[in-house]
Amino acid sequence: MVQVVGEEFDIVPFPIDFPKYLFEYVPENAKYYMTIYDDWGEEKLNLLEALGCSVDVMWRRTEDEKVTSGTQIRSFIIQNKPWRNLVPKFVYDYAINKNIESRLKKLKCTVFSQNNSSFSPYYNIKYFYHTTV
Repeated sequence: MVQVVGEEFDIVPFPIDFPKYLFEYVPENAKYYMTIYDDWGEEKLNLLEALGCSVDVMWRRTEDEKVTSGTQIRSFIIQNKPWRNLVPKFVYDYAINKNIESRLKKLKCTVFSQNNSSFSPYYNIKYFYHTTV
């Protein structure tokens, strides 16, 4: 197992559903690690390979074997539900140190007031994530 020190990486936007923007955020010659649970995971793998990326699939599992999702975690954060137990300690600490928790809550208020409609944590956060730097 390869171990990476926290100072040696950062979490950056990864606009997989907008592949023409991908290399504005990440290097073309990087090694990409992914997990696959569904057809969308397979599609992402195909997209990355079509772009010439070096991809390592860490595992393929069924949707039933999936413990949680980013959508669920973001939703829990916004709703002030406990989420620390859903992610590794490093991920939780990183999110707190980078103010991700408060940024998501602020985004929810902004999106809700701008749209004057119900808030979908997945759609709006995904949109924000892919369209801002």
